[in-house]
Amino acid sequence: MRRCLGAMLLSTALASASASASAGEARIDPMQPDLQDKASLQRGMKFFIDNCQSCHSLEYQRYSRSAEDLQLTREAMQERGLLPPGGEFHGPMRSLIPAEQAADWLGVAPPDLTFTARRRGSDWLYAFLDGFYRQGGPDGAVDNLVLPGVAMPPVLESMQGVQRRMCADGRAYDPDADDADACRRLQVVEAGSMTPEAFDRGIRDVSNFLGYVAEPSRLQAHRLAPKVLAFLAVFAFIAYLLKREYWRDID
Repeated sequence: MRRCLGAMLLSTALASASASASAGEARIDPMQPDLQDKASLQRGMKFFIDNCQSCHSLEYQRYSRSAEDLQLTREAMQERGLLPPGGEFHGPMRSLIPAEQAADWLGVAPPDLTFTARRRGSDWLYAFLDGFYRQGGPDGAVDNLVLPGVAMPPVLESMQGVQRRMCADGRAYDPDADDADACRRLQVVEAGSMTPEAFDRGIRDVSNFLGYVAEPSRLQAHRLAPKVLAFLAVFAFIAYLLKREYWRDID
């Protein structure tokens, strides 16, 4: 059964008052999308479909566009589970749960994620997915380093494991007693189903994929760039020869 990213980024609206851009946010390391890494983009698409699409849509991205850009045939999409049941190859990547039904279950419909990476950045997405932790015991309250006051469960916790927020001296973070800026380290205290390396690769891949989805035309731009530069180089050489011919008899 597919897991979904809960109401990922739905929590942005629910917790916006406590998630200002200044105080309390974690340092976000650069995580630029690598659009040349087709394997990463394909894995990221698979991760999204398996873990996110139950709740979230990519309304402005079509399966066929992803297949073309990621060099996948329709048959390969079906074999690898990249075209879920009921999904139309030339249709948009809609969530598997109707928005009205999701709104009834969650209180509000989970947001479309097509342009999230453009608004927030792939590095923000990566840090957000990696930033969930529990306060106290395994059943303690959930928070997020990147989005303090987050109002969603850590839906990837079964894969990542239970994380605790630690201070520089090795103590568990106590929000009532400790300085938040001095306690920025997360530590897995209960292992999940994936190794830390495998989980890190998974959230990097899906962040990479969402970075591609936000601006798929960049893949075409990358393919055209060498040809354009070659044309400009040839044109510049011809222009130089023409200029030299025009001015050869002028003192």
